[in-house]
Amino acid sequence: MLLECPGAKQAWHEVQLWDTIDSTLRKNYNMDALIFTLTDQLPLVQRELFVTIMWSLWKRRNLKLWQQQNETIMQVMERAKHLLEEWRIAQNIRTRREDVPLTHQGNSNDGNVVEWSKSAYGRYKCNINASFSSSMHMVGIGICFRDDMGEFISAKTDCFSPLCDVDVGEAIGFHTALRWMTDLHYDNIDFALDSKIVVDHFWSHVEVDNDSEFGCIMSACRQMFENSFQNSHVEFNMRQVNGVTHELAKVAPYNASSHVYDNVSSCISSLIDDEKQ
Repeated sequence: MLLECPGAKQAWHEVQLWDTIDSTLRKNYNMDALIFTLTDQLPLVQRELFVTIMWSLWKRRNLKLWQQQNETIMQVMERAKHLLEEWRIAQNIRTRREDVPLTHQGNSNDGNVVEWSKSAYGRYKCNINASFSSSMHMVGIGICFRDDMGEFISAKTDCFSPLCDVDVGEAIGFHTALRWMTDLHYDNIDFALDSKIVVDHFWSHVEVDNDSEFGCIMSACRQMFENSFQNSHVEFNMRQVNGVTHELAKVAPYNASSHVYDNVSSCISSLIDDEKQ
């Protein structure tokens, strides 16, 4: 399933690893020996791709088995690359923090600190995030809307069940934010998500499998964006600068339904102050 089925072979051909895998398979290794042999032999970049694609193929198998979802190999590859990108970002941030003397850690003027940034003059910032609660079997959505001075305008939480794939949940969060801003008749918005897959697919001209749940949601997002927003933008923000919406998304499943915060509660106010600093 991980190496020799048609879908797996397609994935390995895409990253030019099939010839290496095939030659190793012919040596009659058992599975664990084969994996460790390949990770010892492959250069670092190929080794990282090898293990993340294996994980993504296994994820595809579980989605098929337990949720009757049929993913394309492109989705498998995108999820693996997304995981790898996030892992590299996390490693870089950790390395930079370890290199910074303790007296400088936490200094907001330090160039190594990743900070939330406000939009340009006359524009709004709409941060979006999703959380996934296995214990509650629910997905939470958090949205925070601010002006060009970084001042709070409104926030929204929503939730739904059952759990879904991470990319699907992030796409639904994006669609929820677009629908909310459409209802409020705002434009000139910078929509900021920490899901690179959603942002890349939104701007990509490559056809997404519209028969998949993810493809249908992204198609609806593009249509709504084209119909309702004339001067808005969609961008990727690292998770470290999406703190407010991350916390909102985590508490969203505890609300019975969609909830809008038009005034800054003490909790949200504290989160926004921390993010500005």
